[in-house]
Amino acid sequence: MMSAAGNPYLKTPNMDRLAQRGVLIKQSYCSSPVCGPARSSIISGRMPHETGVEWNGDSMRDSIRNVGEIFRKAGYQTVWGGK
Repeated sequence: MMSAAGNPYLKTPNMDRLAQRGVLIKQSYCSSPVCGPARSSIISGRMPHETGVEWNGDSMRDSIRNVGEIFRKAGYQTVWGGK
C-alpha cells in the first residue's frame, strides 16, 4: 500500500524514502497474525504449532532450537531484548 511498491493512488514519500535507502520486500509470509507465535517462527524457523507458541504468553518448547542458541554455540554473545 505504498507508492514505492507500485500503488498509483497513494503518495507515501516517507515510506518511499525508507524503501529507497533500505530494503523493499515485495513478497513475504507471516506465520501468524498474533505477534508471539509469529516471533517464535522468526527465531526458530518453525511454524507456531511446532514451537508450542500459538497465543501470546505461551512459551516455546525447550526442544526447539532458536537463533540465539545457534549463534551462542558458534561463539557469539547473545541476548534477547525488546517487547
